Amino acid sequence: MRIFAVAIFAFVLAGCGGQTQQARPEAPPPGREEPVVETKPAPEEAPAPEPAEVSFSKDVQPILTASCIACHSPSGSAARYDLTSYDRLARLVVGGNADASKFFTVMQQGRMPPSGKLEQSKLDLIRDWITRGAKDN
Repeated sequence: MRIFAVAIFAFVLAGCGGQTQQARPEAPPPGREEPVVETKPAPEEAPAPEPAEVSFSKDVQPILTASCIACHSPSGSAARYDLTSYDRLARLVVGGNADASKFFTVMQQGRMPPSGKLEQSKLDLIRDWITRGAKDN
């Protein structure tokens, strides 16, 4: 029986010429050619523009002056946390980590200023400044 199976296999293989052929798709009839569709590579996405740098003197200090300095100055009721200069504020900030900065977390939680929580846009600006290193610029 084994010889018979080997003989059939050899016969089939010989009929194929030992090669396998892939089926080719039929060509469309003359006059009915399929349109050629050109594919173009996807356009490269432009990188997102770098957000403008947040300036302590132009962006952050005006918020502090308007919302904090009445109490957080040398003559204010909360003089212990003097926010009148960058050097004094820097002690309350962990550059690069707003969530570890007590200065930011008390404002984010709405505990300061006592007149009410700062607008979200101002909090975002302060967070961005701290996250970018809390530079004196």
